[in-house]
Amino acid sequence: MGWSRCCGDARMTDTPAAPPAKKTLRQRFADADVSFLAYFAARIISGVAGVVMLRFLVTLLNKEEYSLWGYYRTIGAMLVPVLTLSLPAAMMRMYFDHDKGDKASQRTLISTVFWLCGIGGAAMTLGGLGFYAIGSEDGAFAAFFCLVAPAGIFISFFDYLTRVRNNYLLYTANRVVESGGFALLLWLSIVYSDERIALTGPEATPLMWTIFLYAIAIWTMLAGNLVFYIRSGYVAPFSGILDRKGIRALVVFSAPLTGTYFLGWALNSSDIYLLRKLSSLSQTGDYIFAVGVASFVGMVTSAALNDWPRFYYGAMRDNKPGRDKAISDRICLFLLFHLVAIVVTRVIANFAYDLLNAGDYKPGIPYIDYLVLGNFFFLAGNIAAVGIGYVKKTHLTLITFALPGVLNFGLNLWLIPLYGARAAAMTTLAAFFVFALASFWIGRQFYRIEGMTRITALVVVASALALAPMPF
Repeated sequence: MGWSRCCGDARMTDTPAAPPAKKTLRQRFADADVSFLAYFAARIISGVAGVVMLRFLVTLLNKEEYSLWGYYRTIGAMLVPVLTLSLPAAMMRMYFDHDKGDKASQRTLISTVFWLCGIGGAAMTLGGLGFYAIGSEDGAFAAFFCLVAPAGIFISFFDYLTRVRNNYLLYTANRVVESGGFALLLWLSIVYSDERIALTGPEATPLMWTIFLYAIAIWTMLAGNLVFYIRSGYVAPFSGILDRKGIRALVVFSAPLTGTYFLGWALNSSDIYLLRKLSSLSQTGDYIFAVGVASFVGMVTSAALNDWPRFYYGAMRDNKPGRDKAISDRICLFLLFHLVAIVVTRVIANFAYDLLNAGDYKPGIPYIDYLVLGNFFFLAGNIAAVGIGYVKKTHLTLITFALPGVLNFGLNLWLIPLYGARAAAMTTLAAFFVFALASFWIGRQFYRIEGMTRITALVVVASALALAPMPF
């Protein structure tokens, strides 16, 4: 029997129901919504391309350049939600406030967010040019924040829109073009440049060339998305935007998310920023590469978080029979997949470094154990807090991210100068664990998830498998 505390429009009542028949494991997988499996397949494709991309990056870039590449991407990831006020995430939630047949209102909402994202992209470009003009940053920094980082804003917009529409085929195509296209361009550059880019001019470095290649891949992807959604009628830039009241409601919902995502950056990526400032580029490179290998587990997390909000918001709106049980089963499926991915990642880590010809980065292998388990707790925390978004109390998510974010930043400030990248990995695990606890504690006020015994068992097993010494 489902249970929830009453809160605003999320009021739910207990309704007795006959206990469902016990299903076999095969039936549980067969009942899994195809969208999660499709998003998971997309992440596998992207992950394979990402592994190939790592191989080419360490061939094309030296360790210092690779560290700067990861550092730029970390800063860009922080700026995207800030400059968009997290409006794409708000669009996803508010889209479900409209009736399924109210396409005109949905189209207006989408087009409004599109234009506001464009303003954020322009601000990003001007900022990159400004830092270069005053001489505080070099040409590679300016190129990244003029060409690549603004594209990240529109990637966020189209990814949210694609998930709202549940067009997982387009989502898969986007990942193929973004990761696979970039890997292909890197390979062509290596093949036709004798393993190192040999250009002329003070700014013509391998890092600069890598930035240009990535920009080509992602802007090609974005152009295809824009054409698709304009032709399908969901993005109609000149059809009008929300009125003042509608924009205000959108911003009121999204503004707390901006703080949340900034704190999320402090939780997820501030360790890379602080490593760059407080440690050596060599340790920064080792850590960034370990994060890349640990991203194999991230494929499960990404697929789950892509599918989860739409599934949850849709289930709550439609209020189907057995809704709570279906939500609980979906959570367990996510965590079970993640548990398997943890084991696989730990088993293949050494082999992956050899395959990628990344011997210089092997000091980072011990960090992977902490990173994969931290990722598991990050997924669990996001699932536990979803009820906060459903009742539109997004200001409470600030708390779920503020506590671990401040903890992570503070511990890194203290421990990185003493212990380097290992401290960054361990503090990440501690912060993600606190995030999961805070999310569960606050989120349970609005929705109590069934099956906590199963979920707790999966958490215990995942922790043991991630931290136990490897037998080989």
